Amino acid sequence: MSADRWFTYLFDTSLRHTCGYNGPTPYWDWSRDHADLFGSPVFEDSPEYGLGGTGDCNSSPEADCTVTTGAFAPSTGNFELSWPIPHPLRRNLTLITGWYPHELPQNRTLGPDSVRNLTEQTTGDFFRFQHAMALLHNHVHNFIGGDLAGDCPKVLPEKDCQGMAISFTPNDPLFWLHHAQLDRLWNKWQRHHPSNFAAFSGMPLTPHNMTDPRYDLEAHADHQMPFDVRSVPVAPRKVFDTEDWPLCYRYTDEE
Repeated sequence: MSADRWFTYLFDTSLRHTCGYNGPTPYWDWSRDHADLFGSPVFEDSPEYGLGGTGDCNSSPEADCTVTTGAFAPSTGNFELSWPIPHPLRRNLTLITGWYPHELPQNRTLGPDSVRNLTEQTTGDFFRFQHAMALLHNHVHNFIGGDLAGDCPKVLPEKDCQGMAISFTPNDPLFWLHHAQLDRLWNKWQRHHPSNFAAFSGMPLTPHNMTDPRYDLEAHADHQMPFDVRSVPVAPRKVFDTEDWPLCYRYTDEE
């Protein structure tokens, strides 16, 4: 959660300093669209400002789920992503990926009731809150597919893609809207109860099995998170308060 918050902040800051963007930071509240994710406004097909919809996965053997609508479609100016190899933006919207036995629809836990329960039933327990958030996070990535799901472009030999798939999920602009939503929900949870605000732990409040491999006894709020060349290391404690330095932003809700 804390790494996502800082990573999203770095991207937003880069847009403002490098590209001159001076508008609000958008997020995709998929809980409002959960009943019809395919009809969400984020898939607007306008060639000027739309993010486009699902890709073409079937028109030919070479089809690679290339997005054909919106401002990122090849027809709008031969737009290409550069990592891990030049290729068009790809999506394959599907509620059932077929990757797992007995798989349920990806939108089954994305509704407002699920989000509300997540906020209200994990008071003070960062471990359980983060675990539930990770499931929401994964459902959206899997629903959108293509670049956001870490699927390798067909032009890249499979042997060359091993281990790097997760690194190009930010190719899709929806990555940033999705992760801003996750950050927003963490912020909402932090402010829901005083014991949530600075809660950060690799252990649940009431662990049932101390040998659970998900537990991390070493996780603490002063751990230095590395960010390669994008940033100096940052401790989770530094990003608890979005309204304090160095973040200095606030989410506004219509609810």
